[in-house]
Amino acid sequence: MQKYSFFALTMLLAGCGGGGGGGDNPTPNQVKVSSDFPAEQIRVNVSFNVLGDGTAKVNAYVHTSTGESFIPLGAGDSVVLTANDETQSLKLTKDEIIEGSGSFGGEYYSLVSRDNYPEYTLTFVREQGSYSNAFTFSQNDIPTPFVLQGTLSNEVIDLRWSPEADHSYTLLGPTFFCYSGNTVEVKGGHPSEGDLNGVYNKSLTEIFNLNQSQLVAGKSGCYIEAEVLGFKVNLNKASENILVDVSQRRNIRFDLN
Repeated sequence: MQKYSFFALTMLLAGCGGGGGGGDNPTPNQVKVSSDFPAEQIRVNVSFNVLGDGTAKVNAYVHTSTGESFIPLGAGDSVVLTANDETQSLKLTKDEIIEGSGSFGGEYYSLVSRDNYPEYTLTFVREQGSYSNAFTFSQNDIPTPFVLQGTLSNEVIDLRWSPEADHSYTLLGPTFFCYSGNTVEVKGGHPSEGDLNGVYNKSLTEIFNLNQSQLVAGKSGCYIEAEVLGFKVNLNKASENILVDVSQRRNIRFDLN
């Protein structure tokens, strides 16, 4: 069965309509990279997602303060993670939004770490240390783990978890996926955040404007997937170049046929 990438999907959605920018306009087929810009203009957005299985997925994408989005790291530039006395460079990753689709969510960088180290430092480095800027966070900054439970009954999706004080929660999805030959149909619900207090309860019609029979008619391999992310509020999460979102991330899936 084909698979999709929530990260690539959300990156693509975040990038839609983006734009603007300082500096010269690139010539046709010219791809700007991070080393084309002064170090002070580089911004690295990092998602540090604790997955509940002992691992943490680290994803980063590079943009600039002048409006250039999803740019590759240029020669001499790198983003590194230091944890447990080991330093690793994040590697270029190009997840297809949907496996086999040929569509990607932009240039980003990633690695998989462990979730139990005392401290983590993310650093943007230029030309072997001629410039560097770092952001460090500790175990105390990682949100409290939670268990995501859910049902799909009588065409109502019910999600529940135990919220923590001084935490906020964001729901990605629910998102509907279905396959018909080589065609993939995707219907997304709008992300929900801020007002989630451990409960999400909505009918399929409320989410997708269609009931289950209408959603799956003439299709196979249909399912709905949702993710809940938990964050600590008021966490200082930025340095000059690095912006880090530290989350607990939980996923749930409902097969429809």
